[in-house]
Amino acid sequence: MQKALCRLFVSLLLASNLLADPLPTTGDCNCADARVRGGWCPACRVGYLAGLSVPSAMLFEALDAHGHEIDLSAVRCPTCKKSSEHDGYCEVCRIGFYRKKAFFTRLTFELARGTPLKREALKCEECRRHMEPTRWCERCDTGNIGNVLVSSKQGYEAAKREFERLLAAIKMLPQCERCALAYFMRTLCPDCRKSFDAEGLNDKPRPESP
Repeated sequence: MQKALCRLFVSLLLASNLLADPLPTTGDCNCADARVRGGWCPACRVGYLAGLSVPSAMLFEALDAHGHEIDLSAVRCPTCKKSSEHDGYCEVCRIGFYRKKAFFTRLTFELARGTPLKREALKCEECRRHMEPTRWCERCDTGNIGNVLVSSKQGYEAAKREFERLLAAIKMLPQCERCALAYFMRTLCPDCRKSFDAEGLNDKPRPESP
């Protein structure tokens, strides 16, 4: 019951944010900065996360790139409370806490703890020469998720899985934007009635209620 309540709390918070504060669609191009730091370009109507282009306002905002300040007194999950005190992640509710902010995806939680860099700023020649979308450098004992350096091997592995899932979700956008979002969030597409699980491999449309 506690798990369900926590996820409902997150869903309602994300939904209210999407409705109350939609991403702007007019303004100057800020792609250069957004690509490095993560953000939304109103002129090009594209978002960037770890240098990756996300051409969907719906998907980008749901990613929650920079986290949210929330009233921690309203959180009832004991693991979330403990995580909020120690910059940790609650596996039950799938919420991470870092610097008094809540992150509603594991990917953005791990990226928040990393360091965004341009390729030319990397000091390690091997990293600069072989920089890939995701790669762990044994020499530096750090990894990169896109253009973000991550120092924790455990955090890197978790972020890598989610980054690869995001890449797959982006490929789904031309077919159904809501399916792409549902796939990344491991939930149900309200339009196609297709339910996505953690693996996202053998999903079948959920039957309509009688």
